[in-house]
Amino acid sequence: MEKKKNIPKPLVPLLSIAATAGSIYGIFSKAAGFLDLLLSEGTDAFGTFIRPAILGLLALILSFSYITSTGKKKGQTAEDGSSSGSAAVAADRVLRTLVKFCICIVILGIIYAGVSAYFSYKEYTQRPTVNVYDYIDIAPAIEGYEGQATFDESRVENNLPYDLREIYSETNTKNYDHNEDYTEGQEAWGDFCNNLHFTYTGGTENLTNDDEIVLTIDYQGKDLSRIKAKTRLRIEGVGEPKHYKVGDLADLPHLFENAAQAKEEKSDVIADVESYLTNYVQSQHNDASDITCASFLCKPKYSEDSAPDALVVVARYLLEFGGEQQASYVYCYLYPFDSRASSDMITQLSPDYTFANGPFPYYDVNEIEQVITRGDPFYNASEYTMEAID
Repeated sequence: MEKKKNIPKPLVPLLSIAATAGSIYGIFSKAAGFLDLLLSEGTDAFGTFIRPAILGLLALILSFSYITSTGKKKGQTAEDGSSSGSAAVAADRVLRTLVKFCICIVILGIIYAGVSAYFSYKEYTQRPTVNVYDYIDIAPAIEGYEGQATFDESRVENNLPYDLREIYSETNTKNYDHNEDYTEGQEAWGDFCNNLHFTYTGGTENLTNDDEIVLTIDYQGKDLSRIKAKTRLRIEGVGEPKHYKVGDLADLPHLFENAAQAKEEKSDVIADVESYLTNYVQSQHNDASDITCASFLCKPKYSEDSAPDALVVVARYLLEFGGEQQASYVYCYLYPFDSRASSDMITQLSPDYTFANGPFPYYDVNEIEQVITRGDPFYNASEYTMEAID
């Protein structure tokens, strides 16, 4: 009985051909959007080719394994003149040719993809980077004192340039060409700017320096990758929440609870204001004598959130009238008076002793007290208390 000869098993070359076909299909199916994705996402775009890359690597391994195998002909050679042997040899040659072709296709594809990706990514790295948070200023939206401050999102400043040329001219001067047509990119950039959504989380009232405001900027358009590709910008920050500490933005001042705290923190400022008023009296009245100053912390009785505190310094001095000495009073104020107060603010002071019929000092201490407690110098409707700063 004639010994049965082995027929070549085409499993390995067939797997190689299938893997090659799968990798080529995967590459071509994603190639259309790959360059745009690469130009918008950078190296993250290569994640779309993980599956085709694995198939391509498998095709190379199987192909080289089949080609270099030393035992691939064993059991496949038929007796001389055997038609089945000739068929097996012919089939083997066809498969080997296909496998070699697969190897060439995969290698050429890798080289081409690598070169294209290199130049595309090089262009990507030279693009201007726009982090949307760099153009947003929320500090103007925070106002008030420590523990009383408020956040008004309508006052947040959005300084994101709407003109694409402005971004290129300011951030990419090396590659900016004022003769280039940026119409298509400008349309995409306009779509991006018009579809940004701002979400704020955190408190809006009674804020302290330690409180946090979280801003999230989202793009609510259809395709952010298309925007990046059309504008040729590296857009960052979208969808990534940013945390702001209130104290880092506004450094909220605090009010003084009482005159003792005001003296403890601002004794130098108070002394400078008293010195200022003393010098003023001397400059206005050469014959003034026995000049003394008294300082007061003035707090509003009503509308504490909107009416600031004030430092009022009253000077008493003696003037001679008809051979007799007359006690006279004049005052000046530092307004607002809080933890921000400094001696530099003294240049903004102006002694206030003006009546409708002309400037002259007060001669009745009760009258000057009434003027201050009514809040007249501070131009608001709140009445004030006066606590002496000893």
